[in-house]
Amino acid sequence: MTSIAQRCLPSVVLAALVLSGASGLAQVPTPKPPQIGRPNLPPPRTVKLTPGPKQPRLVSFRVTDGPYLGFGRSADRPTKIEAELADFDPNAQKFFRPALFARGCRDGGLEPSSEPGGNPYKVRWDFTFSGAENSGKQCPMQIEPYGPDGPSIAAATITLPRVQTYTIANTWDLLSFTTPSGKKLAASANKGGTIPCELASVGTAGTFSTGVVNDGGDLSFQLRNGLLREDCEFQTSTALVVRPEYFVAKVDWQFTEDPLCTAGGQEFGIQTSSGQTVTFFSDDSSVFQVRFDATCMPNSKDLPRNSHLYKARLASIEILGPAGHKWQDAFR
Repeated sequence: MTSIAQRCLPSVVLAALVLSGASGLAQVPTPKPPQIGRPNLPPPRTVKLTPGPKQPRLVSFRVTDGPYLGFGRSADRPTKIEAELADFDPNAQKFFRPALFARGCRDGGLEPSSEPGGNPYKVRWDFTFSGAENSGKQCPMQIEPYGPDGPSIAAATITLPRVQTYTIANTWDLLSFTTPSGKKLAASANKGGTIPCELASVGTAGTFSTGVVNDGGDLSFQLRNGLLREDCEFQTSTALVVRPEYFVAKVDWQFTEDPLCTAGGQEFGIQTSSGQTVTFFSDDSSVFQVRFDATCMPNSKDLPRNSHLYKARLASIEILGPAGHKWQDAFR
């Protein structure tokens, strides 16, 4: 028989009781995750790129003066070069101008000496080549119109002049040579101003020329010991300056002396550019005027014996310059 309490329960409660009786626990439904919608972003915009300058084209490339090969001096004569570039924008670069390179013949490039402009665009360079190692060399040229990060344009190949070594082996010939500018080398041997040093050395060792002596074709200054002390000031009268395209490579003064006949380190050159007294006898542009102050003392053990010698001999001069000339052409 059903009780009164049971008859009074709602049907929903009965269903819950039935479920709890089956598992012992009430089952709760799992909530669904929230739905995330796509973000509401604006559509992408189209970016317009500004085009760079056009690749320039080489219209012409020519040497207007030269080519010349120098020796790394400020006086080196530049090779003048002119090029014309089509499609070149002179305002495309603020920091670089069209640079010219000769890789393998010169370290680094050079910016223009002038830019006459126009269309096609005209550019000029004063380009210096230097170094005897580049004698007769072929140099491929390149133009960087917009700097190192831009395009490079191959230009022409320039063949540099050949360099030759001119040796003045018989330096006595300098005394009969006059330069194109009218300079003539003279040599003197004096003491006390205008008094000549001994003209000959006579003694038990023999008879010898002294003063300015032709020594087998070379200019030399010579002094011998004798009965008295002998002092002598040897000089050349002027410097011999070479033309800008020539280079004085060597001036070989050779000295002979001993304890009785010596200059005691009083052998000087007169630097051409400054007029200063120096202890060397040339630079790359000139053969210096020289002054040597020598002294010969008597041989106290054998006064008549004149076997002691001071000698300054100009053995040779070497000059580098354009091939196909003679050494006389080197001087101004």
